[in-house]
Amino acid sequence: MSASRARVALVGCGSIATQHAIACRVAGHSVEGVCGRPGSGHVAAFAEAQGIPRSFSSLTDLLRERERFDAAIVAVPVGETPAALAAVADAGLPVLVEKPGAEHSADLARFLERSDRIMVGYNRRFYRTVRAARDFARENGPVQALLQLPERVMQHPREAFFANTVHALDIGRFVLGDITITSVERLGGGSGGLAAIGHGRDGSLVQLQASFNTPANFALTLDGGGRRFELKPFESAAIYDELRVREPTPDHPVREYAPHVAESIALDPADREAKPGFVAQARALGELAAGHPVDDAARIADAIAALRLVEQLVADL
Repeated sequence: MSASRARVALVGCGSIATQHAIACRVAGHSVEGVCGRPGSGHVAAFAEAQGIPRSFSSLTDLLRERERFDAAIVAVPVGETPAALAAVADAGLPVLVEKPGAEHSADLARFLERSDRIMVGYNRRFYRTVRAARDFARENGPVQALLQLPERVMQHPREAFFANTVHALDIGRFVLGDITITSVERLGGGSGGLAAIGHGRDGSLVQLQASFNTPANFALTLDGGGRRFELKPFESAAIYDELRVREPTPDHPVREYAPHVAESIALDPADREAKPGFVAQARALGELAAGHPVDDAARIADAIAALRLVEQLVADL
């Protein structure tokens, strides 16, 4: 097996598993087998649709043929994830597990000792835009950061944060280092939103603003070195280097202040071929399977830290 091509086992056959199958093909891997829940009537049809040569009725059956695979991707409902991850890890397969990995941070602690063989699927870490944000924070730190989290909340805020906002919190950690929250204020008992203050790497000041059910994009703004870096949404980025003034004229008697865009940053071309970040993430899985160092991918400690931030922010709600 080469680092550029791995034989992958896919655990799960839902919509996110489809995206992983596509990304693996683009990355040059072959998905050699897939399994679903025991008794699933969907797995055979999934295998046929994705061109996967073998389908298995259970994870146990798939792992009996472990020698066919170099790595595995676990993409099952989160309540089933820890058990599936444990089975794959016990079989000795390097594994990419879908985020957040478990329902509670404590449920992931048992995997820390095997973290060198486990990646967690925070795919936005592989965005060119997000990596550029990290570079900006390092070069201009300490920075002042504002992470806006306009989460759509249908029932309980924790569920929305756990399923979706956790992605943005991981981006915050990736860009700014470990984030320590020092205070949290909640609006209307938490049903309307919250605001938090904390610190990141090098003493960067971090503000988290969650306005529930607000028609706005997730965004991260970094101010430092006399410049501003803005991710809004996370798939696009801009660096502003000065504020230009347009003086009033007889035809337009209003002074205008226009931030000047010094640089615009877009996603990689591969992010048009599959779900953004998934192709680079699949390539990183190939590196992991080959025993090579893997940069930037989230590990178990990162998944635990992101879930702990969720648990702190929505505590008592």
